[in-house]
Amino acid sequence: MSLFKVVAKMHLTYMTPKRITLFFLLIIIFFIAVPADAETLSGYRRITGEVIDEYGKAVNAATLKVDNKTFTVKNGRFSIPLNLRSGKLFIFESDRHYPGAFAFDEKDLRISNNAATLPTVTLVSRKKGRVMFTFTGDAMMGRRFAREWRKKVLIRKGSEAEDAKKILRHMMPITRIADFSVCNFESPTIPYKPSKRHMEKLFTFYSHPGCIDGFKWAGFDYLALGNNHQYDYLDLGVRETIKYMTEKKMPFSGIGLNEHDAMLPYRITLNGSNYSILSFVGWESGNWSPKQTAKGEHKAGAALGTVKTISAAVKQETDKGFFPIVEYHGGAEFSLRPGKSTIKKARAAIDNGAQLFIGHHPHVTHGFEIYKDRLIAYSMGNFVFDQWHFETYQSFIIHVWMDGNLFHRAEIVPIYIKRFLPRPATGNVRNHILKMTSYQSSKLGVTLTDNAGHGVITPPDVALEKKTFSQNFSVALNPAKPGFVSLRDRSWNRTPIQIKSKQNGVRFKLGKEILLFGDFEDQDADNTKSSRTWRYPKKYGKFTNRDVHSGRSALSIQHTAAGSTAEIRFAHKVKDRSRRLLTLTGYVKAKNAGRIRGKLRFWKTNSKEAADGASFEIAGGTHDWKQFQVDFKLPKGYHYFRPYFYVDPPEQGKGEVIFDDIAVVSWEPGTGNLKDGFALKWDSRNDYLRLESDKSQVVDLVVLNSYYETSLK
Repeated sequence: MSLFKVVAKMHLTYMTPKRITLFFLLIIIFFIAVPADAETLSGYRRITGEVIDEYGKAVNAATLKVDNKTFTVKNGRFSIPLNLRSGKLFIFESDRHYPGAFAFDEKDLRISNNAATLPTVTLVSRKKGRVMFTFTGDAMMGRRFAREWRKKVLIRKGSEAEDAKKILRHMMPITRIADFSVCNFESPTIPYKPSKRHMEKLFTFYSHPGCIDGFKWAGFDYLALGNNHQYDYLDLGVRETIKYMTEKKMPFSGIGLNEHDAMLPYRITLNGSNYSILSFVGWESGNWSPKQTAKGEHKAGAALGTVKTISAAVKQETDKGFFPIVEYHGGAEFSLRPGKSTIKKARAAIDNGAQLFIGHHPHVTHGFEIYKDRLIAYSMGNFVFDQWHFETYQSFIIHVWMDGNLFHRAEIVPIYIKRFLPRPATGNVRNHILKMTSYQSSKLGVTLTDNAGHGVITPPDVALEKKTFSQNFSVALNPAKPGFVSLRDRSWNRTPIQIKSKQNGVRFKLGKEILLFGDFEDQDADNTKSSRTWRYPKKYGKFTNRDVHSGRSALSIQHTAAGSTAEIRFAHKVKDRSRRLLTLTGYVKAKNAGRIRGKLRFWKTNSKEAADGASFEIAGGTHDWKQFQVDFKLPKGYHYFRPYFYVDPPEQGKGEVIFDDIAVVSWEPGTGNLKDGFALKWDSRNDYLRLESDKSQVVDLVVLNSYYETSLK
């Protein structure tokens, strides 16, 4: 409770000498305990910002909704009192523009003279014939959703529809704003446990039909069903799915009780344009029997998407005057880029008249391509899924604006799947998703620009303007220890292109951070402050903002001499198949601390065959922030790692250890030599420099960065 609320409760009519004394004591404590910059530390600020259209003009007569409050945007500007200590979703609405939903946290603020400003938001103008689509990746609500997990069942028997809404509640404000929202629903819908499953498939699952109600509530207008799990429970699963989709009036395509029905599109007229949506799975089933695809007049299943069948179906829709959109389920799971088969099918679909090609199945995201002025999304990653793989938790959805059959614009909205539930991503997670997507898309000829934390794709005829800015660093080096330069706080679309230094004889490597959650900050907009990606004994550990190395939050472990050793470990096994040099680094502060140790453990798979890796000690006792660095490589045949820390109790009294800014950096192969004006071929995902020298010296660096903006000329 604030001081002012306490005073308000002490009604002046009933002030007694004892209460008056308490009142003045509170005032003294307030001014002693609260520092001069308390407004910054508390997170309460007057936050300002600007809202413009695509041509740089102010958006007038708009509203901003955040924290269940509505504010007015006048002449393109707003100024609001807000606590932004955790991520929040900002919804902008205007009669002449499409709504925009943007996730912000404290790191997004630009602080100047105690004023806090958000990045400028761009809204897309409405016009006759324009349609806004939203597309998401793989979704299901079966298997682990319906089982007890951490003493909780996400989809409870008898409450399936309401629980599905809870699962989608963080994304609902975003998925509802489009004219037409699409999801790949990778599960048959069956209201009971089927007695017979596909016996040759390793993974089978089903979702309760009540989940359809959740998707409708969240604003979804169509579910793509042409995928490899719709036949998990054979013909029964297909029949039940069609039955409940029809009863609940949820449009779909991609499955049928025969080949003809499976190939049928879903057709709809939106803002005067006729669209048809085709949904395909990319393979029959390999050696499995029966096949997962529909065949002939009597075999149920999903629509098979080959170059021939996709091309024929798309051409047929084009000839009938429809603008086809292809939903395609295929490609290698957990791959980093689309395979040749997927690229061939996507381009064949465009060649025959498809307006959009939306891919999924790898469970991780791929890049975007503009082919013949049409958009291809090669893999949308996961949307709602129960997988354990760390790399599947970082994903995105996309908004696409179409002017009839002309691609106008797309925006990539990063999401973080935490405990199986999707949430708008912020912080390091959002930056990582966009940097990865920017890198993957650049290999396909697409340059992304930024719109307040969204990645923007525009048609080739929209001019982009290259801009540059510089950063200055000073790094102390000695032969025994490399120096690190972290560029993680830069915006996701800032790419270093040149290093300038007057010192020679310094070797450097480029690297990217792959742990993402070592700063202990909030990474999503779900109105909670913890990302819960570290495991530690609750009786000893807690998040603190009292003493941090950077940002707002750190992890504090507090002991007494009577306590036991506390184990702190990252919650997930992190995948790395690069065989590159890795470095675990971070900062520790100690007060009367016992021994502090760390180690790395390795796994061949995501679950079995663990082996101990590098171990190390960090100074205990009492000291200010100290950096630790440990180089390691995964042994041959091992593809996963996890960092551990151990804190022993102090010898006597109370002790505390604080961890912050922990990172694992994957270094590019090869070493460069630093010299004045060195130009980089920089991987846009890289956000670390490693510097080594054979002598002790202080190296002064100037890092030149570039980025692109849409030209408003």
